[in-house]
Amino acid sequence: MKVILADSHGAVFGKPQGTPNLGLLYLASYARRRLSDLDLKYLPQRVAIEEHLREIDAFQPDLYALSFTSYGMEAAYALVDQIKRRHPDLPVVVGGAHASAAPEATLKRSRADLCVVGEGEETLTQLLEALPRLQAALPGIPGIAYRDGDGIRRTPARAMVDDLDTIPFPARDLVREGDYVGLSHRRARPNTEMIVMRGCPFRCVFCANPVFRGQAQGPSALLELDVRHSRARGRAA
Repeated sequence: MKVILADSHGAVFGKPQGTPNLGLLYLASYARRRLSDLDLKYLPQRVAIEEHLREIDAFQPDLYALSFTSYGMEAAYALVDQIKRRHPDLPVVVGGAHASAAPEATLKRSRADLCVVGEGEETLTQLLEALPRLQAALPGIPGIAYRDGDGIRRTPARAMVDDLDTIPFPARDLVREGDYVGLSHRRARPNTEMIVMRGCPFRCVFCANPVFRGQAQGPSALLELDVRHSRARGRAA
């Protein structure tokens, strides 16, 4: 089974991508643990629409998954439109902060087939397990919004991951260091980011946190081990 995980293309607010999208890399590592025949490719922000299309032509994925924020939604919609024009039968799944906050609006304004709402590790894995009979399985998969004829249906919310230490290391082997400019404030290169917690006790109106979690939850062993894993791969933590 072949899957492309992608960031929306182009600079956001004129800024190139500093570090990889760890959300997508966590999805990759989680799915790998359950699906032994999984072949993954990660396309970062610097990849233009034309290169997305060429990668799809060459790789022939069974599913294409795109992550984006509200700042990048117009670029994401344009990308999805071009993909569906050339590959109308390719399942296109969208997720991330914007799709989780406004799944119905995302499906109305784009040609995506479905949205993953909230944390996506288990949801994406279940979607992959349902291929090639994906459409029939959608009503039984929590945490999604999808097209159903001329309408849009939304399944019950998926429970959040209780123990973050059960999630494997992000799949950093999918990353090419030259695709990123690095952190603005750094002591060494190459460098990377790490997710040390999910959620926050505050509810700032400009932040995506209320979409995902209402309170802070931090990992224990996962953080320490990912620091070691990153340093072993030559990155400053």
